Amino acid sequence: MKRLLSLILIISILFSTVSMGYATDDGLTGLNSDVEEIVAAYAKAFNDPTLFESEYAMGQEIPVYKLENGVFTIFDENRYIPIYKDDEIWAMITIVDANTDYSNYTVDQDYVDELRSASKNGEQSTCLIFDFLTVYAYSTDQVSNLITYDLTPTENVPSRAKKIKSTTNIEDLIQSSDMDFNQIVVKELTPLNVPSGALNPQSVNFEYNPNEEIEYYINITPYKQPEGSQICWAVATFCIAQEFLWPTAPIPCPYPKDPMEIVNYRNAHFLKPSDPPNKQAGKINDAQNCLRDMYYIYTDFYERPLTEREIHTCLEEDCAPMYSAWYNDEWDYGHSVCLLGYGIAPPNHYIMIMESLTGKYKMIVLNDYGDYRMTASTIKVKWCHSLAVTDSP
Repeated sequence: MKRLLSLILIISILFSTVSMGYATDDGLTGLNSDVEEIVAAYAKAFNDPTLFESEYAMGQEIPVYKLENGVFTIFDENRYIPIYKDDEIWAMITIVDANTDYSNYTVDQDYVDELRSASKNGEQSTCLIFDFLTVYAYSTDQVSNLITYDLTPTENVPSRAKKIKSTTNIEDLIQSSDMDFNQIVVKELTPLNVPSGALNPQSVNFEYNPNEEIEYYINITPYKQPEGSQICWAVATFCIAQEFLWPTAPIPCPYPKDPMEIVNYRNAHFLKPSDPPNKQAGKINDAQNCLRDMYYIYTDFYERPLTEREIHTCLEEDCAPMYSAWYNDEWDYGHSVCLLGYGIAPPNHYIMIMESLTGKYKMIVLNDYGDYRMTASTIKVKWCHSLAVTDSP
């Protein structure tokens, strides 16, 4: 079993804050105080104090366009702001549901490698283009595929959800379009004051002062699922099993070699007669069954997100990552991720996950309505179901 990375209680100055809303004049007014705390919390998740020796800044907001049925339209439901570490694009702040009262932040590195290359670290203009479940960066007449999301369609998916990518050559479509793309040079930077805090682990109870900063999570080895696969549920299962079952684990517990081992076991033991024999997609009950029967890891199922207290208890008692299942509002699509823990950087409460679609850590901030939401291209998903480990070898 891996050692718990951190239980950190940091007494901090409460920065002056604003609501999740944003000003419309320059697009960034009012974000700084929230973003500074969120970027600092995200950096701490990597357990690397050298990250706090860097200078951080917000780039200019990147405009986004949606491609649907061959037509480009402006997509303003979310907002995308690059974060610089020294002179490099390091992460992306996404304001999900930005035009609503229940917006929230995510911060991740999902787009960063390709975006850094496509825009030469912001030295040339860039915009993002969403084509169903694929995200592109368009920069000075060049198109780079940033990421393709392989969400799992749920049963009885409406026909509109079965649509495939609308074009096979998006670069030609852009060149032939009369759309006036609004490209922004992203390296017009707003410096951030990112406090490092005192990284001194302390043993404390769950009860906390709302003006105190708390981080409570573990570190796992990131795993990126093959592009085009639908094994996110198996990757989350794999991460949980791997946390407990080292090569020294007692026989007969097998050591998981890769997530496909879990997919194959499910196919051999739990498929319905109507399912194809090589089925990849799975649901939370498949994960629970495989954890129990393959690895003797027992979990409780929650038809809701876990509370901070439940996450805290799971980490404290079992040092275990948790399983979270996410769905869009229409329940057309599902996605599963491994939950690593939670944090509080006043006034923001957040969770940390390992996103198997990119093999990167992602931080998701709780919105004012008590929801954790993130996006896959233009599809918004929210945390709906959970597994928490209750017993293990």
